[in-house]
Amino acid sequence: GDLEITGRFEPDDAPVMGETITLGIDMSRACLFDPATRALL
Repeated sequence: GDLEITGRFEPDDAPVMGETITLGIDMSRACLFDPATRALL
């Protein structure tokens, strides 16, 4: 399926538009938002 993820990258490590990357997510530092209300979950 299609997913949209917003992330922060160091300038030297930023992916190029359309590039496929592998992500590791530290859930202890993740912020999740409701897309309809933009409320922090």
